[in-house]
This record gives sequence, C-alpha cells and structure tokens, in this order.
Amino acid sequence: MGRLYAEHAVAEGAKAVTPWDRDAASLTSTEATPGAQACADTRVVTYVVDISDLGAIDRIAQQVRVEVVDPDIVINNAGIIRGK
Repeated sequence: MGRLYAEHAVAEGAKAVTPWDRDAASLTSTEATPGAQACADTRVVTYVVDISDLGAIDRIAQQVRVEVVDPDIVINNAGIIRGK
C-alpha cells in the first residue's frame, strides 16, 4: 500500500516523496516502478528504517528535513503480518 500511496503522490505532482521501509529491497523495487518515475519534477528519496525503533524514526525524520524538506503530509502506512 505504501508504494501505491507514493505512486499516487508522484502522479499528482508532489515535489518530493520519501517512502520508508525496513526492507531495502522493497524500497529499491519502489524506486524502479514506472509510477515512481512518472513525473520528472518529483524527487523520490527512500529511507531504510525500522519503525518499531523510536530513535530510528527520529533520526530519519531529521535526515529527511535536512536532505529533502519539511513534509507537508505524512502518511503512516505501517502494518504487521502474522501467521502464514
């Protein structure tokens, strides 16, 4: 779902989209999707972070503010899958 939100933001002309995930391979896949590259004016910057670590969230949030910009919108799309 996070990838879909990112792609929609790009399609709507967002200036920057900064998906976070604990899975680096998933982020690489997100960056490579056509939807993430649809608008040349959108900067897509991904961050690997374990959202169960509050310190890591704070560090990445500060990094986003420095490297990209203060966000206008934050979408929290965290989920946990249990079982098979």
